[in-house]
Amino acid sequence: MLANLSDLATTLQTLFTRDAQELATATQFVRRVRKLSGAAFAQITVFGWLHNPNASLADLTELAAQRGVPVCPSALDQRFGPAAAVFLQALLAQALSLASSHAAPVNTTADTLARFTGVYVDDSTTLRLPAALACFFPGTGGSTGPTAALKIPLRLELRCGS
Repeated sequence: MLANLSDLATTLQTLFTRDAQELATATQFVRRVRKLSGAAFAQITVFGWLHNPNASLADLTELAAQRGVPVCPSALDQRFGPAAAVFLQALLAQALSLASSHAAPVNTTADTLARFTGVYVDDSTTLRLPAALACFFPGTGGSTGPTAALKIPLRLELRCGS
């Protein structure tokens, strides 16, 4: 379990630096040393759109310049493709793995749960994604037609908190 904000900060820093760089290489998003590394791309896109979900390429390149990675909007635009989707999907999987490994056990009455071999709580959420990702993450569409979406399931085992 993440005991405090310092632990969270360390985990996120590792995720968006070392882990992002390793995943960028493993997914072949980055094949050679470049100005715009996998870690920089992850930080610019995730934190840029977290700050402003409607950020343009120009906004993201301004953030990149502030981080010491000067790139033009067209250079950033060229990085968005199937390899970027695979890389960011792997980074999300790593983040979810880290979050689940730090999950705290749920406090419950041990006697009640001890009667069962496992007590599970299932939940899921759906994240809407930009329409350009519909070929990689097809959503259900519903009445509005095809959209891009990512469904994230969660299963919590209450006896051991995993």
